[in-house]
Amino acid sequence: MSNVNAANDGFYAALNAAFDGDAAPMGDVWSTRDDITLMGPFGGCLVGGDAVLGQFRELVDMGMTGHIGPVDVRVVQGADVGYALGVEQGHNVVNGARTDVRHRFTSAFRLEDGRWRMIHHHTDLTTFG
Repeated sequence: MSNVNAANDGFYAALNAAFDGDAAPMGDVWSTRDDITLMGPFGGCLVGGDAVLGQFRELVDMGMTGHIGPVDVRVVQGADVGYALGVEQGHNVVNGARTDVRHRFTSAFRLEDGRWRMIHHHTDLTTFG
């Protein structure tokens, strides 16, 4: 991905692929290094590629569906690090119950081997049900 904005868009495409049952695209978006972190809507802080990518495989395994997209996005890009912030908006279906989603998010990216890779994602907490 040529810039942070495209990398951020790629994350949401991969997230929606996970909601469609395919977590594999997350491996193309995220760095797999040991220093990456995820503070997702379920709480806690996951550290490292195995833990972070495992969270998205769990999302697929639990059958969560829906569609989430970014709005009101602001992107800042430096030479080899950058971030995006804004609002995630859409819906999820968990155990047959639809929940509207509107979370603030912050995502950090690092240029690795010529590609912008996600190294951190943080959203507000969610209570489903």
